[in-house]
Amino acid sequence: MAKAMDVEDLVIWAFRDQKIEAVAARLAGPRGLQASPESNLAQILALGCRVQTSSAGAMHMAVQCHEDAAVIYDAVMALPADACMLIIRHGRNATRPDWYEDGPGRWVDQVDKDGNPKKQYLDPHTKRGFIGYARPVLEGNDPDDVEEARRAYDVWRYGLVDLVSLLNSEMVDHEAIGPEVAARPWEIADSPLTAPQNLT
Repeated sequence: MAKAMDVEDLVIWAFRDQKIEAVAARLAGPRGLQASPESNLAQILALGCRVQTSSAGAMHMAVQCHEDAAVIYDAVMALPADACMLIIRHGRNATRPDWYEDGPGRWVDQVDKDGNPKKQYLDPHTKRGFIGYARPVLEGNDPDDVEEARRAYDVWRYGLVDLVSLLNSEMVDHEAIGPEVAARPWEIADSPLTAPQNLT
């Protein structure tokens, strides 16, 4: 019976624990794996080596890696490049993309000690030559950085969603479920708390 695991945990298992990238690199050789149905990593591992090679090292590496890890590798590599990159990076390190829980910062007007808008002068010591008011300063995270990080989180999370069906059609000993990680958690964090309604 297949062992049910969250898809995020399966990716971590394949890339961090099974070290599937190292297995793929050793099996690929100098020319790399060819992009054809006959040469995906899962099939190579099932045979124990590449068809064109009789390398004892490749056969040894194949024995050291679970076949389902190769299925995960192939499925991740089939995703769009940005999702593939993010899933591999975070799977290898058992992390999640940062989505800036504290959100974007805000621009704040600079004020003087009396609370008035801060003035700028050509000669600040004598306060002569007024040239305008001080520019606002950013307190907190740059909104552009927050937007980019949250876009990356979305790409990563929806890549995990796409993996579930790809994995379940090929894996032998595991079943992918989830992902349990929240979609757009900043929307949940930003929503006001409300009391549950009485359902009677």
